Amino acid sequence: MKNLLTIFTLVFTVMFSSISYAEKYICSYLFDKESRSFVLERKSNQLFAEISVGGVIITRVLLENEKYLILGMLKKYGGFSGYEVTFIDKSIKTFQSSTIFEPKYKGGKSAVISGNCLIN
Repeated sequence: MKNLLTIFTLVFTVMFSSISYAEKYICSYLFDKESRSFVLERKSNQLFAEISVGGVIITRVLLENEKYLILGMLKKYGGFSGYEVTFIDKSIKTFQSSTIFEPKYKGGKSAVISGNCLIN
């Protein structure tokens, strides 16, 4: 009986811990008149996987409350780096994202992209 209770507790814990991280955002936007998309899938309380045609990148939660989710990550672009921030408004299901580059990079600036998200 004790083994049965232990198994039940383990299964119950695994089921509910998986459910708590089942959050997913499917976002789309236009860039140079081309439709693009990415998926943000929660991996833990503080981490999301960003899945796009470029691959999978782990991004951190900078701030989260009932209305907003703000994510950030350091990205490498060849010989320079930039910090990308994505700001999602959960209530109206839209986002904006941009990157600020390290000071020594003088080759340009990041576009601000914005679009819509489906929340699963």
